[in-house]
Amino acid sequence: MRTEIQSAIALRCGESRVYGTTRWIEEDRVHFETHGMVQPGDRVELRLELAGAYDSVRAEGRVIDAERRSKGGPLCCTVVLGRLDRADAASLEVWVEERSVSQSLGSGTSAGRERVSAALLSSLRRPDPTRRAGLEVSLDGEMVTVRWLRPTDLLRDWETSLVHGRLEGRLEGPRPPEGTWMTVRLVLPDGQVLAVRGRVEEARGPTFAVAFDLNQATAHKVRRAAGAA
Repeated sequence: MRTEIQSAIALRCGESRVYGTTRWIEEDRVHFETHGMVQPGDRVELRLELAGAYDSVRAEGRVIDAERRSKGGPLCCTVVLGRLDRADAASLEVWVEERSVSQSLGSGTSAGRERVSAALLSSLRRPDPTRRAGLEVSLDGEMVTVRWLRPTDLLRDWETSLVHGRLEGRLEGPRPPEGTWMTVRLVLPDGQVLAVRGRVEEARGPTFAVAFDLNQATAHKVRRAAGAA
């Protein structure tokens, strides 16, 4: 179900920044108007204001439609959401649901909310069940982020790979080639965010692995967050 909204949106495409106004959201598609320049196929990082909630969410996406419907008018664009972290996806889902309720009547309301919820959840990068940690590579390919929600999951990964200076998991879609140096961002269950330098060791098929040096101080923080210190 399409939900009409009006909120600010900011997008980054390469070195360019574009600002506009969101008009509607339907499942994993967001439609907005802008006087900036984007074109179909552009991959973007976006920040969507959750009007009335005093919050915003960040996501990655791809522009699938951009046309100017009147001379001198705004560019009307549609972007498909590609990746959100779980906290942002949950916030967006609740926000859209609240607006769906206010706009819908009768039995269609529940079905519409379920479709929105399913679309948002499917847009998340699914974690590898063997490691229980989300693995995300930034659009510019310069940073990989791995996050753990539970200490037990971090402990398991610490004992099997992190202690050996290796981060690995399943990752679909584009990724930096083997040999690339990048920042490894570790988001721990206790809220700490650590960063180390790493080098892509494997990028074949869905498997993605980065080798890195873990200094004593960083290793201690990881162990403590995992309950192993």
